[in-house]
Amino acid sequence: MASRKKKLKEKVPEKKLSESFLEFAWPLLELADTNLGKPEMEVILNIPFTIWNAVILDAEDSNNHFVDMLRKLTAGDPIIEQMLERRRTEFAHDRRLIGTYTLLQENGEWRLRVEHRASRPPPR
Repeated sequence: MASRKKKLKEKVPEKKLSESFLEFAWPLLELADTNLGKPEMEVILNIPFTIWNAVILDAEDSNNHFVDMLRKLTAGDPIIEQMLERRRTEFAHDRRLIGTYTLLQENGEWRLRVEHRASRPPPR
């Protein structure tokens, strides 16, 4: 019961999850060609999406399982390391897990819809 009360008292971030996620992903998006299509943009967004969720899941389990796996798969790429550090420092307060996201183009502008999900399923 105490952990439930603690969760209720946690401060909910003021920004929409899509705004926070785009702000986090910005360094990678800034490096991208402005003429990329939706498939290429989604490939780029998969990187910060994976980092965002890996850091949260590891923090909840008090380990580095997902981050270590990510480092192994990317051979410790400096950009990945920078994004991991950015997530842990500048976005540490945002503990919302991203369930899915949808990238849309409306009137020549990219729009991102992000679905928040509970990190762990509720107990049965």
